[in-house]
Amino acid sequence: MDDIYVPGNPDGTRMQFNDLKQNGYEIVSQDFDNKGFRVKSTQLSKVLVGVVDEHICIKDAWGENQHQFLYPGATRIAMAV
Repeated sequence: MDDIYVPGNPDGTRMQFNDLKQNGYEIVSQDFDNKGFRVKSTQLSKVLVGVVDEHICIKDAWGENQHQFLYPGATRIAMAV
């Protein structure tokens, strides 16, 4: 039970069970093994989808010296900020 994830609030506190629904989480099932519940986020994110039409390298995509290489015809998904 030490590593159970509970969604957080901007002020650093953790949500209480009764706060989950009003903060965009749906209770999907009971988690009998951990004596709790499983939840999923109902928040939607803007996703930009496009097809790459030339060779692209995204430098340090996953950290220092961990580049992402995309080739013509690849699908690129990026989160809108």
